[in-house]
Amino acid sequence: MIYFDNSASSNKKPFMVRYNMFKYSSPKYAANGGRSSHKMSMFLAQKILEAREHFNDFFGNDCVDHVVFTSGCTESANTAIFGTQKKGGHILVTVNEHNSVLRTVEQLKQQGVIEYDVVPCNEKQQVTLKEIMPLVKPNTYLLCFNHSSNVTGATSPLFDIGEFCKQKGILFMVDGAQSAGHDLIHMQRQNISILNLAGHKGLMGPQGIGAMLYRKDVFIKPLKFGGTGVATSNLNPPIVAPDSLEAGTSACPNILAFDAALKYVDTHFLKIQDKLTRLTKYLFTELKKIDFIEVLTKEAGSGGVILFLVKGKEPNDIANYLSEKGVCVRSGLHCAPLIHKHLGTIDSGAVRISLSSYNTMREAKKFIKIIKAI
Repeated sequence: MIYFDNSASSNKKPFMVRYNMFKYSSPKYAANGGRSSHKMSMFLAQKILEAREHFNDFFGNDCVDHVVFTSGCTESANTAIFGTQKKGGHILVTVNEHNSVLRTVEQLKQQGVIEYDVVPCNEKQQVTLKEIMPLVKPNTYLLCFNHSSNVTGATSPLFDIGEFCKQKGILFMVDGAQSAGHDLIHMQRQNISILNLAGHKGLMGPQGIGAMLYRKDVFIKPLKFGGTGVATSNLNPPIVAPDSLEAGTSACPNILAFDAALKYVDTHFLKIQDKLTRLTKYLFTELKKIDFIEVLTKEAGSGGVILFLVKGKEPNDIANYLSEKGVCVRSGLHCAPLIHKHLGTIDSGAVRISLSSYNTMREAKKFIKIIKAI
């Protein structure tokens, strides 16, 4: 099997990710971290704290208590958007956004809380400060910014936009679902207010875990309520980070496997980026040579994502054909309708290949051979 669907979920995981999932699900460690006073519970609480510190340092955040573990980027985005909402405010989203952002701001709009505008992309499918500035209003308080598109693979710059948002007092929320693990992100240097992460994509962690990191000068109200281990007798407890934003039992095995994944990426980052760049460039170049293939991705970046069409064929038919040949890809709209509308593929979608550093050049060459035989 050739697995080219890593933007949906990475297939192969580093050994320590699988080991930690097993280890912290075993009777020796399977406790509720930080909710009890016995040694097993306190040990797990310490390990989770160490994981927070690792995420805080790697992504350049300025407050370890503001590293919140979630079920994934969808929960992170919902928590950040609902938790910072301002009545009568204005939000900017980009054409590259995932539905985890688009549907959330649409809910606030329908409730009469906010208005929002969509920032277009440029000819390179990137969103830059040039496209953002004309849409900023006096009441704009949040920019939801997709760093790397899960559809086209286009990676947009962060530095200038972060500096602009800082000057204007606008919260800069970055969706790092696709870019984390492939590109370096440093919240303080890039003036990112909120960073949302998915565990199971470029970071090669398990499914069902993610994170929301936010700067110490940002306040986010909880989206869910329940047991936190803080002020238990109070039915209206104080908002204390990270506890108030992690109500309920922590997914200890997932969190510690996620931390193992980040340690792997931290150690091998340059090798991962180099391999992804080489594989992406090869596939992009070879697909462009085939006359019945229309490559919709503009440039071969380091994110490993390429979107294409086979002329005269339905994308779903191509995905099914490839599946029969032992190749896993994804067709359709990829939960990001606005960029497909921009590309003119809103009716049938397109075919996407997305790579991992575990993919090989041999697989890439075999894939091109299969495509040429369509």
